[in-house]
Order: sequence, then C-alpha cells, then structure tokens
Amino acid sequence: MKTVFCFVGTLVLIVLFQTPAPAQLPDPSGEIAGQQSASQLPNTPMHPRPTKWGEPTKVGAAIYVLDVDTVDSANQSFSAGIYYAATWRDPSLAHAGPGPKVVPTSAVWTPRLGIVNQQQAWNALPSFVEVLPDGTVVLRQKTWGWFSQPFDLREFPLDRQKLTIHMVAAGLFESEVHMVPASGPHGRRSGIAETFSLPDFRVVDWMAEPRGYFPVKGEVGTAGFILELTVERIPNYYFWKLIVPLCLIVAMSWVPRWIDSKEVGTSIGIAATGFLTLVAYLFATAVLLPKVPYFTRIDQFILLSTLLVFFSLVQTVLHSYIAKHSTVARVERINYWSRPLYPISLLIVLTVSFAL
Repeated sequence: MKTVFCFVGTLVLIVLFQTPAPAQLPDPSGEIAGQQSASQLPNTPMHPRPTKWGEPTKVGAAIYVLDVDTVDSANQSFSAGIYYAATWRDPSLAHAGPGPKVVPTSAVWTPRLGIVNQQQAWNALPSFVEVLPDGTVVLRQKTWGWFSQPFDLREFPLDRQKLTIHMVAAGLFESEVHMVPASGPHGRRSGIAETFSLPDFRVVDWMAEPRGYFPVKGEVGTAGFILELTVERIPNYYFWKLIVPLCLIVAMSWVPRWIDSKEVGTSIGIAATGFLTLVAYLFATAVLLPKVPYFTRIDQFILLSTLLVFFSLVQTVLHSYIAKHSTVARVERINYWSRPLYPISLLIVLTVSFAL
C-alpha cells in the first residue's frame, strides 16, 4: 500500500509542475489584462488650454443650491447639497455629431473645478464631460458635503449669516481663466431651491457672481465663482428652550421676598436652590451655544440673569444677619421695595440683551 501511495503522489506532482501558466488574454480594448495603456497612465501630459492668442479661456459657471440641511454655529460650518456646472469651448474637440460625445474628464482640458471651503463631499455623478459638435464642453456635478463658514455671532440668536460656496479653478489664475455666469441652452443658471429642509433659518436673499480667490492677501488670485446665501435665524427654539426657562429660574429666586422674614432657613434654602438650579441648567444647555471668544446677545443675557439670582441669594443671607442683629421690621421694609425691583431688573436685562 505504501508503494501505491508513493506512486500516485509522484504522478500528481509531475502533472502540477508541467501545467502551463494561463496566457494573458487581451481585453476588448486591445490591451493585455493587468497592463495600462499609455493614454491612461497618471503621468500623461496635461491637455493644452483652449486659447488662440493666449487670452483667458472663457468658462461659464453656475451653482445651484438644492438643499441646506444644517447650519452648525458651534462648529462654524453648514451642510448642503449643490449642483454645479461649467461650459467652455474647445475648437479642437469639434466633431461631426449629430449628438454630444461623453468622454472622461481626463481626456480633455478642464478648469479643474473645486470648492475651496469644502470640508467633506460625496459626488453623485461620474467624472465625465459632454462634448457638443461645435466643440462646446459641458461639465456637470452634483455633490453633498460639509462646508466651512466663518460666522459673526455677536447678535446670536437674532443674527443673519452668509453661507458661501466658492468654486475655484485650481491652479489657474484669472489671466488664464475668465469665469462668467453661465447662460444659454448648455447649462442651468445659478439659483436656489424654493424650500430647504432647514428648521431654524429662513433664506432672505442670495447672489452669484464671478469672484477670484486670494489665499494670500495682495497676491494674484485664482479664478473663481461664488454663490452667497443670506439666511436669518428663527429664534423661536432658543426663546422657548433657553430664555423662558431661564426667566422662570430667575423669578424663582425672588420667592424669599414674599416669605415671612422670620423663616430665615426657608428663605436661604429657596435662594440657594434657585442658584444651583441655574448652574445645572447652564451646564445642560451649554451645547446649544456657539463656542466663540466674544460675547453674544445670549451670553449677555445669561450673565446678567446669573447676577440677578446671585444678588437675590446675597440679599437673603444679609436679611438673616439683619434680622438677627437688628429688627425684623427693617427686613420687611427692604423686602417691600425689592418685590417690584427684581421684575423691573429682569425687564431691563431682556431689553439690554435683545432689544438694544
């Protein structure tokens, strides 16, 4: 039996070592599988810019905002879905037609469009362009992403902000590419959707225009096209979730003004509870506030409200001292004048914070 097994094993090894390797078959494009044609190599020379006398290539640009999902004031960014397009004419690409040819962007010259304030993005369309019979090239792309946006939040939550989408021709100066608003039958004009899924802002205005990008002030700018959305914050959320509860906590600190001056322990307990409640509430709602190094309107309101609650606590402690070393009647007189003073102080705080 051992002799039989050894013989069979020897035959198997001979067959395996003598089996020829599979030949590489050409793919339908005529190239050997696993190899890359010269036209597909990454170091292919760049296609020349379409120009006759060295003048800038005219590129019609358009940006259409499909939706704005979120404006993140704390992180200074917003998320949006946009569609952008560009058209230019390259006479060397003219063909007999009758319809357009669809070719990869790597096969023709393009202005290398990108959005300079884009943080993350997911494109929905492949990297292709349409070439019309007269040599007009049309590039289209739909993308969703996050865009960085510096905000001025001093008026928060009664602020207006500008959301910008700045499309640039990467590496091409304004002397090489001349951006103009797209028009005509080959591309959609810039615009915005009628409604956005944005719960806390309303759109009040928008504009689109060619505008260069200057990474360093005073140097030559990169050709670009910008769309600006002016949005206004709807303060209802902050009114009901932050301002009204905070006013109620402030009002709770006034309760000792109506308690019998002899109930010192009860008054101090209520005043201390009001202050601790305020501190806990501010910690819980801190995530709703933008983290900026300057004072906003809501920051001013929170600080002044905290001072009102603290003053009420201090007054309650002083009343206990006065009642112990003086007369209770004196404490009653102070409470009498304090009862209207605190509501008036809160109205002044609201006016200073949100009206002036």
